[in-house]
Parts: sequence; C-alpha cells; structure tokens
Amino acid sequence: MKRLRSWKRRLTAKVVAQLSRHRNFILRALLLVAACVGVALVVFVIIGPLARIVGGDVVRSLAGKEHADAMNSVRQTLLQTAAGIVALVALVVTVSTYRLSRRGQLTDRYLKVVALLASEKMHERIGGVFAAEQIMVESEKDHQTIVEVLSSFVREWPGHEGYPDDRELPKFWGLAGRRKSDVKLPADVQAALTVLGRRPARLEVRALDLTGADLRNANLREFNFRNASLVRAMLDDADLFGADLTWANLHDASLAYADLRMGTLRHAYMVGCTLRGAWLPPDMRDVYLVGSDCSGANFGENLEGAQINDCCLDRANLLGCNLANTGFATTDARNTLFALGRTADPNDIPARGMTAAQLERVAINSSTVLPYYLDPSSVGILVEEEGPLDWGSLDPIFNRIDDSEAEGAEVGEGRGEGASVEVAD
Repeated sequence: MKRLRSWKRRLTAKVVAQLSRHRNFILRALLLVAACVGVALVVFVIIGPLARIVGGDVVRSLAGKEHADAMNSVRQTLLQTAAGIVALVALVVTVSTYRLSRRGQLTDRYLKVVALLASEKMHERIGGVFAAEQIMVESEKDHQTIVEVLSSFVREWPGHEGYPDDRELPKFWGLAGRRKSDVKLPADVQAALTVLGRRPARLEVRALDLTGADLRNANLREFNFRNASLVRAMLDDADLFGADLTWANLHDASLAYADLRMGTLRHAYMVGCTLRGAWLPPDMRDVYLVGSDCSGANFGENLEGAQINDCCLDRANLLGCNLANTGFATTDARNTLFALGRTADPNDIPARGMTAAQLERVAINSSTVLPYYLDPSSVGILVEEEGPLDWGSLDPIFNRIDDSEAEGAEVGEGRGEGASVEVAD
C-alpha cells in the first residue's frame, strides 16, 4: 500500500513537471483551439441567424433558387464586412505593438546614452553625445529631454584650469577680437555644443540653459542661442560668428575677445557683461547693455534703441554706428577714438544722456549726428574732411592731448571740458 501511494506521488510529480515544461505549448494550443471555436461560432452566426435577420422579409419572400442566391449574397457581404473589421483590429493592434516596442527601444537607447555620458572614457562620452543626437532627430517627443541632458552635460564640466585671464588690451585701437588663447575645449564638451547648435528647429517649451557654463574658446559658429540663459557664462575667446543671441540672457557673462561678427544680439539682456576686446555683431538693436566693460570692443553697425548706460568704452570702435535713440547716460566714452553716430534719418536724436565730456576724445566729422543739446564745435576732435577718416593723421593730435593731460596732472591743473581741435585736410 505504501509502495502504491509512493508510486502515485512520483507519477503525479512527473505529470506536473511535464505540464510545467510544456505549459507555454499547452497554453498556445488551448488558445488556438479557442480561437478556432470562436471563428467557427462567428461564421455560424453570420451565415445563419445574422444572414436571415439582415435579409429580412424581402429575402424570405423569395423562393427556390432566387432565395438561395439572395441568402448567399447577404452572407458574402457579411463575411467581407467581418473580415474587414478583423483586418482593421489587427492593424490597430500591430500599430500599438509597434509603438510600444519603439518606445521601449528609445527608452533603452536613452539609458545607454546616459551611461555613456557618465563614462570615464572620452571616446565613450563622445559616442554618447552623438547617440543622443540620433534620438533627438528621430523622436520629436524626446527633443526637449535630450536638449536638457546635453545642456546639463556641458554645465557640469568643471571648466578650464589655468586659462589666461590677465591679458591686456592691445595698445592700438581697432584690434578687437584678434588676441586668442590656445586653450581648447575638451572634445566631448565641444561635441555636445555642436549637437545643441544644430538641433532641429522645433518648439521648445524651456529655453536652452547654459547658466555658468565654461565655454571659453569654444566653436559656436551660427549657434542658435535665441532666448537662451547664459547667465554668468564664460565665453571668452569664443567663436560666435553668425550666432543668434536674440533675447538671450547674458547677465554677468564674460565675452572678452569673443568674435560675434555676422550674428545678432538684438534685445539681449547684458547687464554687467565683460566685452573687453570683443568683436560685436552688426545688429545690436534694443540691446540692454548696462554697467558693462566694453573696453576695446569693436561695435557693429546698428545700436538703435540700445541702452549702453554706465559702460566703459575705453578704446572702443564705434565707427559708423547707428546710435539713434541710444541711451548713453554716465557712459565713459572719453577714450573712444572712433567716429560716432551716422543715422539713417538726420532728424533722429542719436543718443540720450550723452554729455560733451563723454565725447571729448571722440573723432567726428560733418556727417556725424549728435544730440540736439550738444554743440559739435565743443565736442570731440572735429575732422573736416568727408568720407573715410584718416586715423593716422589723428595720432599726433592724440599724442598732444596725452602730453597735455600729463602736464596738467603734474601741475595739478585739470584739462578743460569740451575742448575741440580742428584738423584740416
């Protein structure tokens, strides 16, 4: 008896083991049988009761061959309709499955990108950057996420060590943007910036955030910085040729010796910026440039409506700038040795808040438009000739002014305000 019970237990265990081993096969077989039964039942309902109901009294009133042909036609129509519904359901299921599968693949790729960006190996981090770009290009839904991941990657870079920041402005005016550092940006950070710069033009809910990023000597040509946050960013020596910084926030940013030619700074917020030796873009309309160091900067063509109050323009180049409605209050322009203020309309007021003392060493000629409250004869160095100014001819005048100031300092006498020197052809 004990042997019989033991044998039953062993047999039961074997059966359970076999069933467990073939469980998936059995489930698939049962599902297939259930599907076949379901299809047979549906077909039976369609060709039977449903066909008679759909046929109605018209088909039932027929007799013989006509009745059989009418019923077959109704059944064929119902079967085709059922097949179409099944195909549509199958298509919806296939699309849903594909989307779920693709979403899962993108998630896996995203996790791999994050892991690569956190790698200690340079080549893996660079690979992670370009893998992130592929996700951003393929998936519009992940565009914002990838932009923020790469922006964070750039911000987290600790920055240059031993970057030269004690350079002095060149002795001669007009040499803005020509002194560059040899210190380069790491390849992975530069790759991330390159990808961000050429990202697809899509609506971004949150603006690009590179707050406090060290981008000194970076290649940012034709970069899209529109509405970007560059607060306290270090952009010294950066190549920003053709970059769009419209509405960018550059509060306390440093752009010493940066090259922004052919770009735009329109409506940019630039309080407390450092622009020493920078080559600024042609379009700086309505820029809010207040309390900034623009020593040696080479300004572009259009400063209309800009606020450059309380700025230092020591040795800055504003040759031919449009200063219509420009705020100039408390700005130190005494060593700005370039002509100011050609405007499109001679009736425009070129600047607000400008004083004669600010322009005492500014070269002007008869085409220079000054505020109505300033007498051109008491402002700056009046140059009589038309056309391009011959700056070489002004050097002796500047030297005499420097010598006069030095002598005045020695005897304790200040130089008179609003002195004017005329230079003949």
